[in-house]
Amino acid sequence: MSNMFYGEEMNMTAVHRAAQLKTFYTVLFAAAVAGLILDTLPMLVYAVTLVYMGKECSSYKTAGFCLLVSALLTLASGMFFEEEAVGSLILTVPAAVLSLVSVYAEIQGHAEMMVGIDDELSTKWEQLWKLMMIAYSVLICSMVLILIIPPVGAIVTIAGAIAVLVAEIRKVVYLYRMDNTIRRLV
Repeated sequence: MSNMFYGEEMNMTAVHRAAQLKTFYTVLFAAAVAGLILDTLPMLVYAVTLVYMGKECSSYKTAGFCLLVSALLTLASGMFFEEEAVGSLILTVPAAVLSLVSVYAEIQGHAEMMVGIDDELSTKWEQLWKLMMIAYSVLICSMVLILIIPPVGAIVTIAGAIAVLVAEIRKVVYLYRMDNTIRRLV
């Protein structure tokens, strides 16, 4: 195994830590792709995988638990408050907050795991968080706009949804790159 990657010397401790999780990056990649198509089941698999990966990086454990609780709150909201908007908000607002905390923790974990292995990818993970925050902020603003100026709110909602989709696709691409990078190293 070479100690060189992208022309720079790698931190072998970082490679060893990432190697412990190589199978789980494949699971995350598959669950992320499935999550673009399906919804709840891949999210639960993704959450449990992140919790397990927490043995190497505490950010993963935080992300996994937050995602798991968020998914359960979302499911409960749909089951118990299907037609009741106010009741649904009691569960969906905390679920949304936990989901954002999960995204932040996961991305920080990925960035941390790539430090010393592929610093460029680590930086891209950090930049992805900014894109996701912008996309989700646009979606939140669109919910307010749709109440005040429905046509403008609808357009902003579409723009926000496209931004979230672009961010999620980038996440899948970065997971794929992580998986391939670590597999080539070990």
